[in-house]
Amino acid sequence: MRIPYWNKIWQDKRSFVYRGLTVLVFSAVMLRLFNMQILDRPSFLKHAATNRIKAESVESIRGGIYDRYERLLVENRPSYTLYAQPWTVRQNSGTISRLADILGLSSEFLKDRIGRRGWNTFTPTRVIRDLDFEKLALLEAVKLDIPGIDFKLEAKRSYPHPEIVHIVGYVAERTEAIMTENS
Repeated sequence: MRIPYWNKIWQDKRSFVYRGLTVLVFSAVMLRLFNMQILDRPSFLKHAATNRIKAESVESIRGGIYDRYERLLVENRPSYTLYAQPWTVRQNSGTISRLADILGLSSEFLKDRIGRRGWNTFTPTRVIRDLDFEKLALLEAVKLDIPGIDFKLEAKRSYPHPEIVHIVGYVAERTEAIMTENS
């Protein structure tokens, strides 16, 4: 059986079009790969460098302060601090209401504390310092149900003789008022 002439011409044109489209698609893919791997390499390296390093502040351990008679004036005591990761808290709507119920605080207060650095950050924000043991135990029991919270054990200065605080110094949490005064 013989193939008609017009059918053979159509098959040749169709084969030429398919081959051309294949070459065009592979050329576009290769150009995009070249662009990403060669031309955009510096920006990808910059992003990779910022992703691989996680800055975490480490609190220095300070010793006790004694007077000349070896009486303890200032000591360190353990303190549990509640931290929240704003990005994760924002993604889970029930976290703030559960925390408010457990801690006995208002939801607005918690939203202000957690979102003070912005809601799009992965850096943990200190929510409450010096949690009492009952609330810590309750939060630890439901920690898996409340995503985005974590605890750290930190040292807190304790002053057994409050009348001499002005001599040995007193350190409090930094506030906006203190930061503007110092700048």
